Amino acid sequence: MSKKTLKNRSSNLTIKELQESRTGGQIALKGFSYQFLYSCYLILSAIDEDTFFCLEGIEDIDKISINNNTHIQLKYSTQKQDASFLKDILKNYLEVYLLDQKNRNFKLVYDFDVAKGNLKKLFESNFESNLDTESNKYWIKIIEKIKEENLNWNWRNFLYDDFISKLSFEKIEKNILSQKIEELLIKKYSIATDNISLFANAIKIFCLEKMENRGVITKEEFDKLVFKVKDGISKGAHNPAHSWIKKIDFELKNNVEEDYSYYEGKKPSYQDIIRGLPIKRDLLENEISKSIEKNRVTVIKSSSGQGKTTLAMKVAYDLRKEYTVYQLLWCNDSKELSNIISYFSARVRIGEKPLIIIDNLDSQLSEWNRLAQLFQNEVSYNYKLLITTREDDWYSYSGDLSNVKSLQVIKLSLNEKEAQEIFQLLKKNNKLHPSIKDWKKSFRIIEEKKLLIEYIYLLTHGEMLSERINNQLTKIGATDTGKIKCEILRKICFADICGVKISTNKLINSLTELTSQDYGELLKSIENEFFIRIDNVEKYIEGLHPIRSQHIVEKLHEFVDVEKTALEIVSIVDPLYYPKLFSYFPKLIKNKEDFYTHLIKKIWNKDNLSSYIDALHGVFSGSVLEYFFTNKNKFDDANQHGGLFLLVMDLNPFIKFHEINERLDTLEKIEKFEPNNKNIKYLVELKNNLPKINLPKTDIYFLSKALYEYFKEDDIFYITSDITSYAEIAYWIINIDPSFNLSNSISLELLWKKCDSYSIDTIASIMYTYFLGNKEKFMVFVKKNLNFILEYLRIKTKSLQIYLKEEKNEIHVNYILLSDKINNSNRESVTRLQNICKILPIFDCYCADAIKPKIDVLTKYKIPDNAYKTIPFRNIVIMFHQEFISLWGKTIHSNYEFDSVYECLEHWFHIRTIILDLFNKIILCIKKILEKRQLGELADEINNLLEKIIKELIMDYKYPYEDRPFDKNSNIPKEIIKYNNSFFKDVKNFCTQLVGFLNRDMEVSNLALINLQNALFKLKIMQTNFNRISEEQEILVESYQKLCIKEDEVYNLMLYSCLYFRENNFSKDFNKYNVGLWYESNYKEKLLKASNSLKGLSDQYSVDFPKKIFCDGTLTQYPIVINNFDILNMGNKIFDLLKLCIPFTELEYNYLILLFSDSSHTLIHNGLKLTKELLEGFKEAIENENISLINELTPPFPIEVTSQMIECFDKKYIIKIPSFTGFENINYIGELLWALSKYRQLLLTEQDKKYLNNLEEEYKAKILKFLNDIENKIPTFEYSKILKICKEVFEGAVFLDDELNQFYNWLENRIKIFLENNNIIDKKI
Repeated sequence: MSKKTLKNRSSNLTIKELQESRTGGQIALKGFSYQFLYSCYLILSAIDEDTFFCLEGIEDIDKISINNNTHIQLKYSTQKQDASFLKDILKNYLEVYLLDQKNRNFKLVYDFDVAKGNLKKLFESNFESNLDTESNKYWIKIIEKIKEENLNWNWRNFLYDDFISKLSFEKIEKNILSQKIEELLIKKYSIATDNISLFANAIKIFCLEKMENRGVITKEEFDKLVFKVKDGISKGAHNPAHSWIKKIDFELKNNVEEDYSYYEGKKPSYQDIIRGLPIKRDLLENEISKSIEKNRVTVIKSSSGQGKTTLAMKVAYDLRKEYTVYQLLWCNDSKELSNIISYFSARVRIGEKPLIIIDNLDSQLSEWNRLAQLFQNEVSYNYKLLITTREDDWYSYSGDLSNVKSLQVIKLSLNEKEAQEIFQLLKKNNKLHPSIKDWKKSFRIIEEKKLLIEYIYLLTHGEMLSERINNQLTKIGATDTGKIKCEILRKICFADICGVKISTNKLINSLTELTSQDYGELLKSIENEFFIRIDNVEKYIEGLHPIRSQHIVEKLHEFVDVEKTALEIVSIVDPLYYPKLFSYFPKLIKNKEDFYTHLIKKIWNKDNLSSYIDALHGVFSGSVLEYFFTNKNKFDDANQHGGLFLLVMDLNPFIKFHEINERLDTLEKIEKFEPNNKNIKYLVELKNNLPKINLPKTDIYFLSKALYEYFKEDDIFYITSDITSYAEIAYWIINIDPSFNLSNSISLELLWKKCDSYSIDTIASIMYTYFLGNKEKFMVFVKKNLNFILEYLRIKTKSLQIYLKEEKNEIHVNYILLSDKINNSNRESVTRLQNICKILPIFDCYCADAIKPKIDVLTKYKIPDNAYKTIPFRNIVIMFHQEFISLWGKTIHSNYEFDSVYECLEHWFHIRTIILDLFNKIILCIKKILEKRQLGELADEINNLLEKIIKELIMDYKYPYEDRPFDKNSNIPKEIIKYNNSFFKDVKNFCTQLVGFLNRDMEVSNLALINLQNALFKLKIMQTNFNRISEEQEILVESYQKLCIKEDEVYNLMLYSCLYFRENNFSKDFNKYNVGLWYESNYKEKLLKASNSLKGLSDQYSVDFPKKIFCDGTLTQYPIVINNFDILNMGNKIFDLLKLCIPFTELEYNYLILLFSDSSHTLIHNGLKLTKELLEGFKEAIENENISLINELTPPFPIEVTSQMIECFDKKYIIKIPSFTGFENINYIGELLWALSKYRQLLLTEQDKKYLNNLEEEYKAKILKFLNDIENKIPTFEYSKILKICKEVFEGAVFLDDELNQFYNWLENRIKIFLENNNIIDKKI
């Protein structure tokens, strides 16, 4: 409620209540600088120990002292004001004055011109004389009007003269306030003039926060702020982050010799930007600036040589007046991120707005993602991150983007239009080389790679960059130090094109060429000419541009094998870089066999073989990517035909299973089922024409071969202690080629002697590798040690029994499954069978079953048993290859992911908008068909939209980081992705069926309506999913909200129109209003029919029928409320109730939902869900007078009452929720006692004794913990009874199904008595 519009308020308000009610200024005045400035000025000039200020309190500023309070309003205007202006202000003052006449003064501070008349006289009355008679009469009349409008105020003791005497007015101009603030700061706090703006900005931010929160400002708090800023300034350099953060001042250095090496292809410097050397790229610069304005994080992404860094620097330079620009040089240690946050928090606190450039993501900046999250949580506002990254570095270092809010990725590429503009700009500035006459010819030379760096170099030099570098290297090679310089450049630039940096010390120590010169001087001499960078803080060295580095590498390896350099780099690079470095080798290495032989010797470490795992992962990824990029156009083609997943699957070399002599060819199988499907035929042909990967020619093959040769002669237990890594290596390489068989190097006897030293996964991996490599020896060992292995499996899998059925060549596992694992019963069984099969892959079938307690109350329900499994050997083997199939698929699919959440949201916003356009046109189309009119151009418009939508929806689009090989993606919203994919699949299916629907093909029409109804059912959740991501990321929030409103209207109208079309062949009355009325009428008619069919029920009971139904997909659910029906004590009444519900079977709804309420419209929290099958079975039993049939029926399903059900009724129902009793989860004690007793019943042999003892200890510990937790939560009698039962079972008493059910019945009864005795009524929500 605005303080300008308060009327007829009770006179009983207190000052505090009045203050809390006035929120208008808090909302409206936040953005006005006049209020900020005057607040700062007043606080500095008037604050002391006895005075404090409240901003946006009763007035704009409340100055509160021991004996006097002054309420200050601030008014700024460019218009001249007269007496009419003051009425609302006086009204506000009067309301406060009438509540407290003794201790309140009022002041108006203003900056505007005052018209002659009563206002001017009142303003001047403070200083010159009292008001004249005419003016007094005017203001008395104004106050009388205020009184008439607010008669309920307490006017009893109002005195006009006293009130007027408490008013004061001060004119102070806005443009002098900043100067006055600075003067007061210097005078009161002895602040140096060069830091004054930092203090002033900090105070303004402090006042803004107080205004937003209506906070109080005291002198102590204000002094603390000033000293905190002083402290921040003094300590800035002592923060360790100070050395990683470079402040960019953008000042032209006059004493530096003019340098035009930017045009040589050198990475730009800030001096280049200041001097205006880079060409302007207006469209991109504007796009980046707008992104910085809207988002917290802006990422500029492209391949090398497209001008990312230049653009970032250029935009930062243009924004230098608004932001303080910094560059962050290092952030790869999560423990140090807090120092970076602390540094920038201090800068924001003292009034800066940092724009932080993070240039060229790599491992030195690998924690940027976590840093961005800390910024958004701990700094919150007034900062921006501007990041540049190469395509492959973004792939490697982007991290999980779902937790980084407000991020936009901007992609760069050089097109013809921009190429022409660059040509014209360089021509205008006389920067073109004389030999360059036409932009088109130059652009054609670089058109394949479209690299900006190459294009600008060609335009300004008349030759390609590679030619220039060749000349430079030729000259340097002729000098005395040429050889060692070339060696240095060769290593630095090779590391650079692999995206890694190298240690300066390790580089120097690795040099083979001799020199008498100082290494530091040598490095400096080539630093500028060849644009390398030496970091003296972190002690590493790197190339400054990958394009230049690539040319240097090509030139310096004309007579030096690239393999030699690669091995040298492996020796000196940090192992942290291994996976990335190795992933480049498939692209760079030519002599693969020799290279990988030398590589594994180079990285050998007998106690740690994990480097080989890094090599396998990196080289595998690189090998698959080489194949992908060679055939990318074919994969893109498959994606456009909706077959990327199928093509990737069928081209996977790991779908050949040697163990079962089988290959999975999915496309061919689909073609057999759908021989007339043209799209499938196209994909099959595409696959057949695409060359398959030739594994023996790939790097992963040569690496695997080298590993095999290296390990094949020695027993693993004598050469390494890292058996876990060895197991993975052996399994990898035998899957690459069956001949890479290390089984002869594995002693199964030694493995099993030490089996308790390794995980079951390691044991399983080695056993299965041995089986693949030497089945005959494997069988001999297993036959000899089978009982020992079975016992090991039983213990490690925590199973009850593992036994064989030799006549069927089956192995069975039984295990106890309690309620806490019941939802994971499928995984519980399958995981056991996978481990058993991998260790013992010798059976035809693997079977699992769970032993569960039989609960009487559940016996009549047909609950699916997901624990029971009978899986053939073939099916489990296919699971074993899943790792390789998945790695292959993820490596390729990851190339089809969105670069950012922003891009993802933008894409789906576009798709959803097109769908709305289509649906609107379909509604118009239905109208024309019903009116027997020609469709005209509308038909083509619909066909075009259908084609566009179907094309978009069949293509693969991955959420950022959704499916990366070797990467964890725990924060990816998988359930949201899955649900949204399901929604768009329904929309796509409807689109493909639309023509059949409009042609009134009954079968297709029914399918189309089912898909449309499914989409409508999922619409709200799909919207919520996208909105949640949008709000978390703080992007496109308003656009998404508006889109949802349109969707709600159009999707419903679409459904109504389609249903109307199905039931009507001709209509001249079709429009969106009439079809809505028709649907509503039809809907109500069905509801009436339902209530009439259940009239027998409503005659006998008080029944509330719904105003609407609800759906679960296409399944319709009809809820009713039965009042005053005690379902907890209904006895045989349930049969009478079901009998009265039998007529429901004649209706078209799928389920009848029974809800139960008491007299106060309060629903018990559980209802009943009745299927038609149950009611039909009940009807048959009654008609045949066969009561035994009733016992065979599945009872009604208890369901939880939801808000969705309640919304179906006109009455406002409340749901009861069970009150906390302390008895919660006690039932689980019963289950644990049952499990303990079941183990005792079945583990009877001498061999079982040790295992049983361990289990008893484990279960007793769990039970005792439960007992300890409940001891003080339930009554003593019940606790003593439970404790007694537990002790008896611990001492050997039987506690199986009968005892468990008796325990549950007793427990239920005790809870009921407890509730009654304590008069506990369920809570309501």
